[in-house]
Amino acid sequence: EDGVLSACGAGSADCDGVVANGCEVDTMGDAANCGGCGVACSSGSCVDGLCAPEPGLAEDERMVALRANGSAACGVTDGGHAICWGEVLPFESHARPAPLRDRGGLLSGVVDVGIGRECLCALKDDGTVVCMGNTDGFGEPSQCGATGSDEVFVVDPLPVLAGGSPITDASRLTLGNGYGCLVRGGVDVGGTSYTDAVMCWGSGGLGDGTYEGSNEPVVVQRAGGAPLDRVTDLDGGAQAACAVRDREVWCWGRDSTIHGTDGRRATRVRRSGGALLRADAVEVGEEIACALDGSALWCWGV
Repeated sequence: EDGVLSACGAGSADCDGVVANGCEVDTMGDAANCGGCGVACSSGSCVDGLCAPEPGLAEDERMVALRANGSAACGVTDGGHAICWGEVLPFESHARPAPLRDRGGLLSGVVDVGIGRECLCALKDDGTVVCMGNTDGFGEPSQCGATGSDEVFVVDPLPVLAGGSPITDASRLTLGNGYGCLVRGGVDVGGTSYTDAVMCWGSGGLGDGTYEGSNEPVVVQRAGGAPLDRVTDLDGGAQAACAVRDREVWCWGRDSTIHGTDGRRATRVRRSGGALLRADAVEVGEEIACALDGSALWCWGV
């Protein structure tokens, strides 16, 4: 029989209107009915009938890295959190900086972030890469990578998979327009192990010798087919990516103004005159790239 009980004891309530099960809700600890029926706690925690405050950043956290792409930007703090603002995702826009979250509260252990086209990924201190955003890829493989989710929009960050298992040895991360790349600690190709090798996923031009895209990360190849390994820096632009290997700059992707070839595999960048470009760091934008060699800055493109 349905109805409402005339009275419930302190700390309990009849929230479903079913007399048979009595005062079925513990309003002292139920986060969906905290202190009363229907009072939900956004923090997910109810203590003594009061919603616990949402976890926040420590007052002494400082920004140590900054990433921007398109109409969004994110910063990484020394406390391992990511703070983003702008049109971060199709379903999330912040006029003021707001921390990234997962199911457990603040997304923690963040060491770097990548902002792409309707997808955002974070590199964590355990070597995993987690992504959130639009997973349908606009008819192409998803920039969010293989996450194992059937949802079109992934709200809670999910790990990028390789061979069905989360990657756990990533050390660098970058996102461009429709693709993502990372550096892995070890990659086995044909029975040979390569350290600090680049892998990419998403739409075509991934540097694996084809123009095909892939939801799972594929190994970027040098001319001849060997993996692009021993990488110490990595950055992705709109349609091309570059990496530093043994102080040489290698680039690949769909934008020929960056690498000067068909982009199917990574090729070395040369200075005017033919000498190989030496560098410690590289940055790639839209139709332009720059490399830093000590205090000397070299740029090329349109």
